[in-house]
Amino acid sequence: MYNKHNEVGEVDNRTISPKELGALLGKSAEWARSLVRNGRIKATKDFGCIMIPITEVDRILSEAERREG
Repeated sequence: MYNKHNEVGEVDNRTISPKELGALLGKSAEWARSLVRNGRIKATKDFGCIMIPITEVDRILSEAERREG
């Protein structure tokens, strides 16, 4: 997992669940979990819960913005 630093040099450790990612992007939680399973997005698992770094959300949104032109 890569780390994103904020303006004061602190590491951004915020995460969201697949359910939250799906809701944010208008997709299902299963869609988000399949992205993790297929290695399309990076995630960690802690106590059995999938945790997606907010930096991955930023990356997904940036890629979508580039594709739309």
